[in-house]
Amino acid sequence: MSKLTELKTKLEAIPQKQSRKDLVGKLERYGTLAETASATLAKCKQEQTYARQVFIDESFQKTSDQIRSAIGYAKRLYSKLGDNIEAVETSDPQFSSLSDATKTATTALKTRWSDLLTKKVEEFERVVKAAKDANLKGSRPLEQTIVRLRAYINAPPQNKQAAERINQDLNSLLKSIQTLGLEGAGGHFLVDAAAGKGRAKDLTNPEIVDFIERYKLWNSLNVKLG
Repeated sequence: MSKLTELKTKLEAIPQKQSRKDLVGKLERYGTLAETASATLAKCKQEQTYARQVFIDESFQKTSDQIRSAIGYAKRLYSKLGDNIEAVETSDPQFSSLSDATKTATTALKTRWSDLLTKKVEEFERVVKAAKDANLKGSRPLEQTIVRLRAYINAPPQNKQAAERINQDLNSLLKSIQTLGLEGAGGHFLVDAAAGKGRAKDLTNPEIVDFIERYKLWNSLNVKLG
């Protein structure tokens, strides 16, 4: 990120007397681009940190790769321009690559975050529906929690407090589901599956299979082999 700042400073520091009118225009345009890229990458890295606080065990590799690419373009541009600022005349492809990598990093983060949270919410929604259909008390507050979580799907948390609220809601869903009163082998299996501890071998139990069929839960199960 420091290279982007240095690049922006270098572009802004060129004396007017050294530049032709068209060069000045390019310097101003590229200076703005470098400033925008720097701010966007800083925001993306921060949001990635908050997203990882919620999904500790998940990867955000594409975002990390694009951030590294953008910083790499900035470093090469800084080195290329060096003491020959007029080299900016032939730097349009590099600046375009810098801008594209920055945008791709942001898009990749939003997409990954949305996929992860959507999957998690949908898993809980099916469990809550099963509890509601079984007329179990306590399903209504869970529905409200899910509504709150869905409001976060389109963008990763913007600050630490938002990440903590999402974590709290996810944890409260799991704890509440564990006390809903889903009885029998099917209910216990569903609670385990919601916590990521469901075992594939349990699917040989006719009672569990009947429970899953009754509430159409196949697509939401999280089970382990063995």
